Amino acid sequence: MSLAVGRLSDALIDGSAIPFQPVCDAVGASYSLLFSEQQIDGRVDDTVVQGVDPAYAQRLKNASAERLLPIWLRDLDTGTVVDRAALQRDHDFARSPFFDYVVRPEGRFHCLISTPFVSDTQRYHLIVGRPFHREDFAPSDVRVLRTLLPYIGRAIALEHEAAAAKSDATSLRLAFDHLASNVLIVAQDGRLRFANIGATRLLQVRDGLGLAGDIITASSPAANSMLQQSIQRVLTAEGGAETSLHLPRPSGCPPLQVRILRLEMQTEPVPGNGLLAGRVMIVVQEHELDDQVDGWSIGKIYGLSPKELEVSVLLARGQTLRTASSTLGISYNTARCHLRRALDKTSNHRQSDLIRMVLNASPRLRR
Repeated sequence: MSLAVGRLSDALIDGSAIPFQPVCDAVGASYSLLFSEQQIDGRVDDTVVQGVDPAYAQRLKNASAERLLPIWLRDLDTGTVVDRAALQRDHDFARSPFFDYVVRPEGRFHCLISTPFVSDTQRYHLIVGRPFHREDFAPSDVRVLRTLLPYIGRAIALEHEAAAAKSDATSLRLAFDHLASNVLIVAQDGRLRFANIGATRLLQVRDGLGLAGDIITASSPAANSMLQQSIQRVLTAEGGAETSLHLPRPSGCPPLQVRILRLEMQTEPVPGNGLLAGRVMIVVQEHELDDQVDGWSIGKIYGLSPKELEVSVLLARGQTLRTASSTLGISYNTARCHLRRALDKTSNHRQSDLIRMVLNASPRLRR
């Protein structure tokens, strides 16, 4: 029994979500079936089957989806392990829809039934089985499975926690993407952990802020030193929870307005020393460029077509090539062709160089 628990613990440590194979090995089962039943309406989902042929697995899943599973499963207490025969007489079981749909095509089988995890909304049931030509489960097998159930329940609970965290993170990401501000999350070592859509576009342009690998950097050595020192000051108890600074932009546009805030609850282990490293949120505001970028002189000097100039100006205003194509009502490939011709005519090799040229040529942005 201790060996079975050890193997299960190893599987959990290795990151296995639900370690079915160690469970089956521990009790000598041939297959396992785990499914989740909604507490309110009895709807079944999250069905996972291992150790049976695909056709049998599909019938089990269909039986779960069609609510053909026996209703006595709902009466099992958490941590209970019982033999199917103890819950329903063979005669009655053989007349059930579940038997007709699932069992009869395969022949009979022995199985142990348990409920390893129950939440406010769901009940998880685990069934392990053997073909009927093998010996039935012994009391020792029941004891082993009962010992393993807390570990299985914990694995399911961890999956729930991970799913909830992922859902929260997704919601937060969507919220950040709808903000007018550019938002970045940066670790203590300066590595970027998150950037919303606006911040991603800003980093790609590399006008004031950029990335060196995955390290957030400013556009000049002096500005970068100021940025890194500000991040470190905010992360220390003496530096306060937030600070603000302005970062110059090589394009000549007004400087970026940067606000750095310490995220008190966002911590992560630092490999090697067991300490916790904080994170900061960097909020970057830009002056609105829509009314200031025109690029008329660029189009006149270099002979850009109206569409080539429009694509260039929209890129300079912060749009991506895909959103620019949508704005102009043209396909993405057509927008790429216009961009390529604009680059050729202006003797630029990179999109960022073209953007810088348009910004510098806009009268209201020149210094």
